[in-house]
Amino acid sequence: MKQLLPLFLALLCGFRSLPAQSNLPDGYLSTDYEFVDIEGNWHSLYQYLDQGKAIIIDFSAFTCSVCWNYHTSGAMQSIYETHGPDGTDEVMVFMFQAGPNYYPPKQSILDGLKGTSQVSSGDWVSTSPYPIIISSLGSDSRIAGTPSVETICPNRVTRFSRTISATEHYRFIQENCEAPAADFDVALIEVNGEVQSCSGGEYIPQVKIQNRGSSAEAFTEATIRSYLNDNLVNTDRWTGSLNTFGFTGVTLSPVPSPSVGEAFDLRVELDWAADQVSDNNSISTEIALPEPIEGPFRVEVINTNDSTHYWYEILDAQGEVVRRRTSLDDFLHTDSQIYLDEFELPTGCYQLRLFCESERFGSFFRFFDRQRNLLTENPRYRRTWTYEEGVRYTAFEVLNNTPTATQQPSTAIALGVAPNPAREQLTLDYTWERSQDIHVHLVDIQGQRWPLGTESVAVGRQSHHFALPSLAPGLYFLEIRGESGQYWHKLLIQ
Repeated sequence: MKQLLPLFLALLCGFRSLPAQSNLPDGYLSTDYEFVDIEGNWHSLYQYLDQGKAIIIDFSAFTCSVCWNYHTSGAMQSIYETHGPDGTDEVMVFMFQAGPNYYPPKQSILDGLKGTSQVSSGDWVSTSPYPIIISSLGSDSRIAGTPSVETICPNRVTRFSRTISATEHYRFIQENCEAPAADFDVALIEVNGEVQSCSGGEYIPQVKIQNRGSSAEAFTEATIRSYLNDNLVNTDRWTGSLNTFGFTGVTLSPVPSPSVGEAFDLRVELDWAADQVSDNNSISTEIALPEPIEGPFRVEVINTNDSTHYWYEILDAQGEVVRRRTSLDDFLHTDSQIYLDEFELPTGCYQLRLFCESERFGSFFRFFDRQRNLLTENPRYRRTWTYEEGVRYTAFEVLNNTPTATQQPSTAIALGVAPNPAREQLTLDYTWERSQDIHVHLVDIQGQRWPLGTESVAVGRQSHHFALPSLAPGLYFLEIRGESGQYWHKLLIQ
């Protein structure tokens, strides 16, 4: 199942015990999926949506005290009893256990839900008249934290209803779940956002279309036109079959990509002769290239539980992996639970891919450029993320004078760093396999850098002396960078 997710200010993998919202954008269209409850009964989303029912999903964790407080407020129980199968039969409610569903085993999770585990907040099973689900759907990047509540309307549109009362939930459904407005109505739901390629490439628009009409007759064809700055550039023909509330993605013909510093207004219009509603047949977005960035680059993973399920890779324009870190063991580990990776990239177009497979709490990913701009947050770089099955990826362009490929560990062999701990001066004693200029920096755990000097080294063993700046005592890292690569060494300053 493919899902689209919004950009986080920090990319979170795991769960927090806070009232939280979903990682998925409000209003996204939910695909169908099946799941089994703790009693062994199978359910599917569309099984209920096709009956005209709204579905409320409470993502909670048995260890979460905030979740338990909301659970014991009776909001979910009340709306289920009043408007569920034994009431007006307009609503279905589920609880999804959100958390590490594979560690510990499911039996231990079931004990936690029954309240017999030492870490459980209470007995969820006997106090939940609605089904409880133990599923990976509750432990992936679908939600940002617990408790989180979603309402899925019969038209497949998902809204974040949050932890509100039963009365407010029912009012929310009435106000947000739209019935078909006409017998024949097709809508453009979304168009993909900013450019994912570098200068000179093509931008391939992708849209979603949905049949929102009440007629039993399927929607089978339409004309889709693309405009750049109000100028028609492409006309595409879609054919298929969509019944009421069915939707699909459509890839359109490529349009020219703007140059750096330019922006295009892309408007997509859908034309269907039988359409009785016209105000949902056009959708627009802006196409703009992210600004090129300069290295060296720095990746940080902040991890509070030493998980090894979080990794990343960088691909070049040909799709070749130029840097990959598949375990926290591949990073430089500090004593403050920060894992570092620094490297250079030559000029070119790249794709950064993040893999989040952690079943534990507390992993954060940050990607910095030379000026310490946090590229996963800074809007001037116009980063756009795409998400599929636990993988997040974005394109970026590097403008760099460095002619080398991604830096690998240096060919230098450090024979000595003395004294360590150091105070005012430092002596480096090393061996080099080639002559080159090396640049020595001191880096703290926050990434701030102090140049210590540049030296011309010859083949063989040699020593150089460096004066240290006046710095606060603590852990630092020596970075030695040359044509053959880079080398790191921990240094304590007294």
